[in-house]
Amino acid sequence: MKNNLATKTLLVDDANANSVVEAVSILKNGGIFISTSDTGYRFFLDSKKETYDQFFRITRKKIDEEAIYFVGSIEILRKNILLFDDKMFDFLISVWPNPISIKFNLSKDGKKNLNKESAFFRIPNNNFCLKFLSAYDSPVLTSDAVRKNEPIHNDFTFLNEEFNSEVEAIFYTKKKIFDQFPTTIDLTTDRPILVNEGKYKFSTIEKKFIECYG
Repeated sequence: MKNNLATKTLLVDDANANSVVEAVSILKNGGIFISTSDTGYRFFLDSKKETYDQFFRITRKKIDEEAIYFVGSIEILRKNILLFDDKMFDFLISVWPNPISIKFNLSKDGKKNLNKESAFFRIPNNNFCLKFLSAYDSPVLTSDAVRKNEPIHNDFTFLNEEFNSEVEAIFYTKKKIFDQFPTTIDLTTDRPILVNEGKYKFSTIEKKFIECYG
């Protein structure tokens, strides 16, 4: 069902300031957009129930416990997770930005902001994403740019035809997109636990964790 929005299409290969301002404005106003990222094209939306409902109408996908939140810096993450010390800081800067999603227990503020006890986070290895996420200064919910039970298409032309008038904007690239399945780990206990292994090897993550924590 189309929403009859005037979907904007913006090239972001130079990550210009106007595109960053547009992305932040959409998030602050409860809108949804599609953008290129370090793992292909994704939906981006703010953590508000009204936006979740709009997301479901577009995709038929529910926001569940496996949802991933992108942040633009470790400082933004620090405000939302329960345990954070110098060793954790060292560990995170050794693995991010990379296609690695990490589950943390949430702090009091994090629970209030995201309405859950724990959540997956990632700092993406994508210049445009990092710029608008840093400017937004809060976790941003993301999901593959696809409707429920349909195949992923990391192609701007297809996505523009499929979601035009349903999202506020599509931020696209002319560069070749390489599909990168992210590695997902659980760090709600005292050691990282593998959830899904992607291009970045879990053994490397374990080694970096041990180097920081012993």
